[in-house]
Amino acid sequence: HGAENTQILRDLHIPYVVVDRPLVGVPSYSYATFDNFQLGALACQHLIDRGHRKLGFLEWTSPVESIQLRRFAVEQIARENRADLVVEYSAEIDRQAGYQAMERLMNKADGMTGLIFGQHMLAEGAYEYLRDRRLNIPEDISVVMLGTPDWALLHNPRFTCVKQPEQELGLAAADMLLEQIEKTAGGRTERKACFNCT
Repeated sequence: HGAENTQILRDLHIPYVVVDRPLVGVPSYSYATFDNFQLGALACQHLIDRGHRKLGFLEWTSPVESIQLRRFAVEQIARENRADLVVEYSAEIDRQAGYQAMERLMNKADGMTGLIFGQHMLAEGAYEYLRDRRLNIPEDISVVMLGTPDWALLHNPRFTCVKQPEQELGLAAADMLLEQIEKTAGGRTERKACFNCT
């Protein structure tokens, strides 16, 4: 829906920058994003490097390219390392949906020792499910989270998180927007920026 939602901006020649959600069917626009393939690959490789071969991935069901790239990366790294991977999706992204999705994943992924949380709100509910089942992180199951929500930093020990450079992304998007605003009418520029995750 991003292309439809931004059509009025194009019609009115209003400058805009898209952040982490590419527009389908729009030939040129300014866009700032993370390397979402790298994001998923780093998370999966972290678990593989620590000896985990039975993995679970909890993610939001979304046709958005950035979300799909994460999934492709996790699947590719697991396949290359001959690890068993079970993916559980949720169409909703809230705490209750995360709790329910984690329950489904636990019922499907027998012997899972490593887990990737792909979406923060789902992760909150999933963590609550694990806590209710008295499963300790990292003693009973190792967890890697995509991104760094504030609540994850309060856990003791802290969750392992793949960091998305959100501040750098925001600054780049603001610079792109200011550059567009400063251009004279008809002088729209299109720039892309992609930031590495760590």
